[in-house]
Amino acid sequence: MQLELAAVEIRLADPAARDRARETLERLRENPRLRHATLRPLVADRLDRGAISEALGLAREFVNDPETTFQDRLEYLAILRAK
Repeated sequence: MQLELAAVEIRLADPAARDRARETLERLRENPRLRHATLRPLVADRLDRGAISEALGLAREFVNDPETTFQDRLEYLAILRAK
């Protein structure tokens, strides 16, 4: 429930809500079972903020996860192109 809420809140216009969502996602990222699911919104957030290097670092972690899909790999390639 926290993960889903944070994934939505990180896209809101309210800066305080986005900050809370980032903190929640970073905390949940420490759980190996949730890591993959938390990385997707964190990467998108970094891209939205123009933090390409940070997004790339998170995307590398994301793409190396065993749960990574073909679509995830394509998104990683798009980030590499943006850099």
